[in-house]
Amino acid sequence: MVQVFNGQEVQRRKVEFETLKQLSCLSQYVPQPLEFGDTFMVFSYLPDKDAEEALNQLSMDVLQDHKHFTEIVPSWYPKNYTIDAIN
Repeated sequence: MVQVFNGQEVQRRKVEFETLKQLSCLSQYVPQPLEFGDTFMVFSYLPDKDAEEALNQLSMDVLQDHKHFTEIVPSWYPKNYTIDAIN
């Protein structure tokens, strides 16, 4: 899968790419980032399910098992979405 973006978004997209790299180790529902360019990102393709749908199926137990998730969330991500706020 290729995601194309405006060249002015490079820094924000680089953070997104690096975050997804770390998150892809936690769940089979997160595509693996493969390549980052000046105006594009390439990810592995996840057949059968849309990422939003698949992520919504994760249970709170799974999220609790991965509390270190809050350590890799970028600073620009809303803080009210951390694991502690979900409890």
